[in-house]
Amino acid sequence: MPRPALGLMLVVIAACGAATSTTDAAPSALRVVGRQFVDETGRVYIPRWVSGLTLLVRTPEQQAAYLDWAQRTGFNGVRVFAGALTWADQTPDGARAALPALLDRAAARGLVVEVTALTDTGTGYDAHAHLRAVVAMLAGRRGVLLELANEVGHHTQAPSLTPARLRAWGTELATPRGVLWAIGAADDPIRAGDYTTVHLDRGPPFWTQVARVREIGALADTFGAPVINNEPTGADERPGRETGRQRWDDPAGFFALGVLDRAFHIGGVHHSQAGLMAELPGPVQQQCADAYVAGHRAVERVLAERRGEFLGVGPAAYAFVAGTRGVLVGLGLTGDAGPARPPGWRQVGVVATMTARDGSRVDVVEIAR
Repeated sequence: MPRPALGLMLVVIAACGAATSTTDAAPSALRVVGRQFVDETGRVYIPRWVSGLTLLVRTPEQQAAYLDWAQRTGFNGVRVFAGALTWADQTPDGARAALPALLDRAAARGLVVEVTALTDTGTGYDAHAHLRAVVAMLAGRRGVLLELANEVGHHTQAPSLTPARLRAWGTELATPRGVLWAIGAADDPIRAGDYTTVHLDRGPPFWTQVARVREIGALADTFGAPVINNEPTGADERPGRETGRQRWDDPAGFFALGVLDRAFHIGGVHHSQAGLMAELPGPVQQQCADAYVAGHRAVERVLAERRGEFLGVGPAAYAFVAGTRGVLVGLGLTGDAGPARPPGWRQVGVVATMTARDGSRVDVVEIAR
């Protein structure tokens, strides 16, 4: 397949990334059916969320500005930390006090909120009582999900906060109140609660990290429940080799994450330095956010709400097919050749493509048979 001209790449990506969110739309009332979230009409809901982790220490005006930005950019939800955060001067009491108003602001914009309740439990607060109070705030609300803890086993969490204990607390507190919950990302993901959250290993190189989204998709099949790519490497204005942070400044990586999150029908959270601080992004981070949304929309242009059957064509080419149509994704491609097609399928056209700073690229191709 010949590589498309640069002008075509820019036009296609811009078209995919255009914001189409609706002001004052009620958030989806979500439930779980198999490995998917669905709304009250039975329509599949794919999380396309963004980190806004410290929104609860921001002023109402700052919260509104960030949520407006998230909606305008094309995200349909936001993730927020609601426990202690020593590095952000957030206390559990302060987080609980600010949470209802934030949920109201998000709901007014049609945004789902994933509330991560237990953070920095190593500081010694009563995690069970805090979780009980957070569940009471979420119960009966549309468009909220509960992640019990951030990074189970992390050194900032109390050693007693084990997966087994969290499973028991979720069953005790969240399930009876009808709140959808996950225990939180752990070193060894387990099936507990209504859905599972996973954090990608940030150690491997760029394209290797992206390709491991395939493993998250496999977990959803194994667990028979939704799995969310909840905190991959984040975007920043400068690369991690200059800042010492685990960050990328290349929009192509986030485009690829968006493509694979959506193609594997798992959804995900776009992470960034701005999202960590719940601040409006700089120009590079804006490009990365736009690219992540564009990745989702590139797949949706072909498959709409359908989940494509995964066909592994090769280490750099993945196909997702539904009936007689499908999407072919090529990762880290170089030169003019496109991704190899599965036998019996023909190329219809290039949906979108983006070139990374190292000259390699990701292609999204529509195929048919």
